Amino acid sequence: MDYFPGLPASTVIDRVVPKNKFEPFAKTKQKQDFTKLVKRITWKHKLSKETINLNGKEIKEIQLFLIELKEDSLISKVLEVIQKAIPYRIVAVVAFENKFYYSTSVKHENPKNPSLSIIDWTFNSDWKNSEDQRLSWDLKKSLDYIFKEISISILGKPLGNEKSLETIVEKEKEQSQLKREIRRIEGVLKSTIQFNQKLELHQQLQLLKSKVRSGQ
Repeated sequence: MDYFPGLPASTVIDRVVPKNKFEPFAKTKQKQDFTKLVKRITWKHKLSKETINLNGKEIKEIQLFLIELKEDSLISKVLEVIQKAIPYRIVAVVAFENKFYYSTSVKHENPKNPSLSIIDWTFNSDWKNSEDQRLSWDLKKSLDYIFKEISISILGKPLGNEKSLETIVEKEKEQSQLKREIRRIEGVLKSTIQFNQKLELHQQLQLLKSKVRSGQ
């Protein structure tokens, strides 16, 4: 199955990456996840000046990985290790049987340890079936543009007039924080007996949920 259709032959790498390559960057539980959950990791394509004659102001390479699983899992901790260990932008497809999802991370160099990136935010798509649409590639602009468009595609929701990936990341962080606060208040509400307190918590919930719906 071709998870990255439409890319020129010049981008093809198709090289298996040994799982133990990532052991120096993984904690004990993460090493266990690599062994238990991951069947094979393949470096499928590289987008760079050499392969598609495009450069970027911030991004010099985008590497495309296929991660095949032994069982159905989101493997967020495994992806975190891979993203931190490789300094270039990684777009991964995680596949189990006839299902798959895409994942990529916005990250920056760790000033204290240049060999270990700091992840700013991770975009994950929903699980897809084999007949669902794959990512599409506009290879006419810069690598920065390509990565931004792929990140938005993986996110899979309308973004209004947002222009920069940094702004999108900040909005996603705000939304995530709002959702955590909603879950916290819902938990408090279940154990609250006093009517006035319940009413106040309900009002807080409605306000937070309204902000989530409006994307603010």
